[in-house]
Amino acid sequence: MKDMNILLNMRKTVQIGVVVSLVLIIMVSYGATLHQVYGPGGEHLAGLMEGKWSFWLYRFFTETMGALREPVRVADGFKGTYWSITVFGLTITDPLAGLGHLVATRSVYIPLIFGMLVPLFAAMTLGRAYCGWICPMNTLLEFTDKLRNRLRRGESLPTKDLHSGRLNKYFLLTALFIAAAISGVSVFPYLMPQLHLGKEVFQVVYFGSISWGIFFICGIILFEILFTRRGWCRYLCPAGALLSLLAVPRLLRVEKTARDCIQGCRSCVDACPLGLEPHTGASMMECSQCGLCLPRCEEGLLGFRWRGNMRLAIFAGVAIAFFALANTAQAHHIRGLPHYGYTENYPQNPTREKVVKHKHYYIYVTTYSFEGLQREKSDTPDDVQFYIYIKNMKTGQSYTGRMDVEITRKGVRALYHRGSPDEEAVYRIRHSFKKSRGGCLLNIRFDGAAGREDVRIKIKLN
Repeated sequence: MKDMNILLNMRKTVQIGVVVSLVLIIMVSYGATLHQVYGPGGEHLAGLMEGKWSFWLYRFFTETMGALREPVRVADGFKGTYWSITVFGLTITDPLAGLGHLVATRSVYIPLIFGMLVPLFAAMTLGRAYCGWICPMNTLLEFTDKLRNRLRRGESLPTKDLHSGRLNKYFLLTALFIAAAISGVSVFPYLMPQLHLGKEVFQVVYFGSISWGIFFICGIILFEILFTRRGWCRYLCPAGALLSLLAVPRLLRVEKTARDCIQGCRSCVDACPLGLEPHTGASMMECSQCGLCLPRCEEGLLGFRWRGNMRLAIFAGVAIAFFALANTAQAHHIRGLPHYGYTENYPQNPTREKVVKHKHYYIYVTTYSFEGLQREKSDTPDDVQFYIYIKNMKTGQSYTGRMDVEITRKGVRALYHRGSPDEEAVYRIRHSFKKSRGGCLLNIRFDGAAGREDVRIKIKLN
């Protein structure tokens, strides 16, 4: 029992640490942006231009990372939220985010594949542990459970829950993949509350405001308090459905010993937030590995069991992490993102990427709407940044020659000339639109191996 309590306390520590880390990463990211804009010792100027909050964020960045030789560059190794995060330069992408992008674009983007390696390996080894130990929505809904139990004891809520089929989340997952394939747009970001939690924290830290995502989260909380316990995780969450499928071959499992349970005992079922049956093993691929059922078994029959070679699994996990890290570093500029655009680089910013194959070349175009430090204060809020990167498939070399880019929208044309890349092999263009939503046509001209190349690319803006 003592070991079980240690395990549960460890899980709570991890949950709190994940939430705190998210806030700190975003604060460091914004502090790095301010440091970059206003320079060393610029906290008072930052406070004068941006307000007291920016002053304290600048001070926070200075106190935590200011002693480093290149604090801004180091800070670039920590950014993102639960959907896509970079830690020590290793980019980790939610498998649902990566697969949704691949299905929507109908193309294989290698850096995205590498970003999914670590969570895919974790799911196949540890099962749905992300849900029970890391997911911020799970952490929030555990507090919702406590509130719900108190209201029930006071007879403020009905005692019976609404129930639905567990297969619903798998049907929803399939339907959303089909919608992404048909529309060309990954719809998952709009439906994942953990993503909205990260975006709300980002919105508060950067802009001191909230967006519509907070209402979506509050709606789920009210639904669970009034109607059913953990209905989102049990019946609807597409991420939970995908992780459950990946967890089928898992090596770590909650299992019961061969002894029989006490007649009529269902303590483990009552303890399970997902309503599973640990004592029978039914549907345990959906187990979140939270361990809440273990101390509730009066006979101590339940426990974590490791199936397989643990040393081999650890070695494989470390190897995958280093492999993903190396390829993430190499692929940095394939995305067309600059080292110094810390606000714009932020993984949660609305970006669109398109990869076009033209003869012997891959052409990568990354676009995002202008963000800035305070978008509402900007004179050009509908500006769009274009980052263009060209790679020769045969030689593997990046194109660094002259380039002409013509942007056409509703009959209006604008021509940009670049004699060489703006940064390493990346060409950067900032264009002003009347509205930064809709579509446009890019006509890219460059000097190829066989002469002047002319490529037309249709781009959908955010």
